Amino acid sequence: MSAALTTALLTALGGAEGKNYEIGKVPTTKPAWYNEVVVIRRYGGTFRGDADPNAKLYRAFIRSVGQAVANATEMRRRALLLENTALTVGDEKTTPLQFETEEPIGLDDGWYSGSLQLIFAL
Repeated sequence: MSAALTTALLTALGGAEGKNYEIGKVPTTKPAWYNEVVVIRRYGGTFRGDADPNAKLYRAFIRSVGQAVANATEMRRRALLLENTALTVGDEKTTPLQFETEEPIGLDDGWYSGSLQLIFAL
C-alpha cells in the first residue's frame, strides 16, 4: 500500500518546473530543483473513543532540494500546498494530510535541502 500512496503523493505534487521523485529514484544527473518523497506506515498509539482501530496510519516524508536556496524553498512551498488535501488511492481517499514537523532549508553538501512530514490515515 505504501507504494500506491507514494504514487498518489507524487501525482498530487505535480508541478511544471522542478521534478518530484520517489526516494532513491532521483536521476544521476539531478535537476536544479526537485522533491524526493516516500510514504511509510506510522505508529498511532492507543485508539480512544470511536476511533477506527482498523485505520492504517501513514507519514509522508518530502525532502525539498535545490542548487540555490530559493529553488529548495520553492519546492517546499509546493509541498506545503498538500496540507489539508486528501490523496486518492484507487477508489479510496485518505484523511486530509496534516502537518507534523519540518526541517528548515539549509546547506546540504553544496546544495540546499529541508524536509517536511505530513501525516494521514487510510
